Amino acid sequence: MRLHILQAVRPLALSIPRGWIIFGLAIACWALVLTPFAFAQALVETASSTVDFLAPLQALVPIAAEIVLTVLGLAGLWLVKLLRDKWKIDLEAAYRAVEARHREALHSAVATGLGSAVSKYGSGLQLDVGSPAAAHVIQSVIDSVPDAVKTLKPTDNWILKAAAAKQAETTILFSEPASSNG
Repeated sequence: MRLHILQAVRPLALSIPRGWIIFGLAIACWALVLTPFAFAQALVETASSTVDFLAPLQALVPIAAEIVLTVLGLAGLWLVKLLRDKWKIDLEAAYRAVEARHREALHSAVATGLGSAVSKYGSGLQLDVGSPAAAHVIQSVIDSVPDAVKTLKPTDNWILKAAAAKQAETTILFSEPASSNG
């Protein structure tokens, strides 16, 4: 039975990078150096005629918590590396792709909201804070792409600036060129 456990653990041990092993050993040494100080501090704090064995153990709790959190953090980093290397799953790239889709959806919603405001209030609308056209554009964007709004958290001011930029862009694109024939 022991042979099977060692055979299962050996590939895992060989796949951990050497730097991580050194880092883990450094943490273990750090814990071994601090442990006597924790015991000494607890014994000094409880200096009395009775010996209290609970105080030194209570002093070890913060140290043990730090070690456990560090090991869990290292395990999480190792898992991300394993996902990326073995199964070609890149969580950061996936997150960036989702964020890019949300940005595209948000810009599209701004253009659609602006078009809706233009059709409702006319082409010469002012996108000032508090104006009905601005409120219409903002509400249109929020209703149109709630997931993108929740993820990217654009401010009303950002939405209005994007709409004003889109309005200036469409004004330039669709304005009639001046005729040179009098």
